Amino acid sequence: MKKFVLGLTGGIASGKSAVTEICRELGAVVVDADIISREVIEEPEIIAAIAEAFPGTVCGGRLDRKKLREEAFSTSGNAEKLNNITHPEIIRVCRERISVSSGFVLFTVPLLFETGLDGLCDMTVTVTCNRDTRIKRLIARDNIDETAAENIIARQMSDEQREKKADIVICNDGTLEELKSRVIRLIKKLNFVE
Repeated sequence: MKKFVLGLTGGIASGKSAVTEICRELGAVVVDADIISREVIEEPEIIAAIAEAFPGTVCGGRLDRKKLREEAFSTSGNAEKLNNITHPEIIRVCRERISVSSGFVLFTVPLLFETGLDGLCDMTVTVTCNRDTRIKRLIARDNIDETAAENIIARQMSDEQREKKADIVICNDGTLEELKSRVIRLIKKLNFVE
């Protein structure tokens, strides 16, 4: 099979990780921008730039991720400042990993459209989920309060904007089994599995 890159996006806590795992089980090669960003943010030059831009978020050379998240998502200017530090390297690594992959490649990127990385994809899919469920998931997953969860969601592209840009929309307002069924149907339709 020649390379086919399916770009996956969606708002925070919408279910991208669940869709990614389902696709991995179905044989996809996964290039996950979140994992790459966690690798990139540990690079010494990135940590140094973050320490300078966000005083108090780095102590003894170690990044306080929770504090950085709170700072970065407190204003749109701060979010942009962090993106300017990290995105060029994240994008470079994503491009590199896609270029050496073959077959069915699932490219999971929270900011797929915002960064223009949809240009690396043959097709795009967005996963959606109602806002209240996403807030509850974020509070439970990241141990943050409702205000912090709302701030994070408010700094992202809306589901409606993503839906207009995506080729395919998967709704994740039900159970994990329902989501798995939807993803399997999609992957079969795209002829990646029997």
